[in-house]
Amino acid sequence: MPLAHSFSTVQCSPGHFYNTTTHRCIRCPVGTYQPEFGQHYCIACPGNTTTDYDGSTNVTQCKDRHCGGELGEFTGYIESPNYPGNYPANTECTWMINPPPKRRILIVVPEIFLPIEDECGDYLVMRKSSSSNSVTTYETCQTYERPIAFTSRSKRLWIQFKSNEGNSAKGFQVPYVTYDGDICSSVTKPAKLIHYVSSTEDYQELIEDIVRDGRLYASENHQEILKDKKLIKALFDVLAHPQNYFKYTAQESREMFPRSFIRLLRSKVSRFLRPYK
Repeated sequence: MPLAHSFSTVQCSPGHFYNTTTHRCIRCPVGTYQPEFGQHYCIACPGNTTTDYDGSTNVTQCKDRHCGGELGEFTGYIESPNYPGNYPANTECTWMINPPPKRRILIVVPEIFLPIEDECGDYLVMRKSSSSNSVTTYETCQTYERPIAFTSRSKRLWIQFKSNEGNSAKGFQVPYVTYDGDICSSVTKPAKLIHYVSSTEDYQELIEDIVRDGRLYASENHQEILKDKKLIKALFDVLAHPQNYFKYTAQESREMFPRSFIRLLRSKVSRFLRPYK
């Protein structure tokens, strides 16, 4: 007597399910997965996630493809889809940072993880507009674990991330802050009602001076600051609104930042905020 076909006797491998009509093992379709042997169904990916290909074997292969959009707040983030998980294949994301009038853009790339490929299949680019001939601020198709900060070379910033069908990686989460390009010429220190003066050019030079100073990236302690969300938030708080420099007490600063970092910033900010006489 022949053995009856049953999904209980056919051990389909993970990433497959047993079809009781055709009596065959079928690959799980896109948007589903199956981690176990011998199953007659596949599991749907949670939420708005989906898989890159059919035959997926783990929920970690379900990825959020949402990305891109218009940005215009004082601070924010851009991140590769599905971050901190690996980003999907064949994805294209476009952002536009369009800050409020008279504000400029400062970007920090704490780290970026892209697969090693000969032809730069996955890349991140930041430039003035979608035109390939427009002024480019940043472009990479490689992994960099060392942070970098820079100001945009244009008042608006068009950002694109593209991945191909090949290998994937963790990608990136990139914070940005906008600062006043026409900052007021007088800033008041509330505690002592001391007036400080500066010019627009001085403030632009201050930002450039900070991000171009090699000492900002020289030590591991300084690099970790640019990778820490809480510390970046405090740093951006001051850059976006210089009067907030006085909000942080000496004790708070010492607890948050290494002394070498405080000395680096204090020397620059003090020159910028010089007492009015």
